[in-house]
Amino acid sequence: KLSEELEIIKATYTLNAAKLEYKHKLLAEKDNDNHTTIQNQKRRIQKLRDILDSVKTMHSVMEKKEQGRFQDLSNDYQRMMQQYEDLKRKSIHFESSENKRYGDML
Repeated sequence: KLSEELEIIKATYTLNAAKLEYKHKLLAEKDNDNHTTIQNQKRRIQKLRDILDSVKTMHSVMEKKEQGRFQDLSNDYQRMMQQYEDLKRKSIHFESSENKRYGDML
């Protein structure tokens, strides 16, 4: 009877050892897969950071360009408004001098 119990215990031990070995193998494979996934995610994060830096640089360049363009347009507008005011002033002066000249002739 003791030898039967010993055989059952040995069989149980062998079965448990096989289960543990199988589970250890699965965990090792899962750990390897997780490591690969982590490395892929790190590469993806770095790629996205590079893209973000590139977009930020492009945005900065475009913003400076647009600010310069806006300043040029603003300067053109002010120059044209000044020319308009000068022309209006000259027109009023010319009209008054013409009215005076024609008034003197009549």
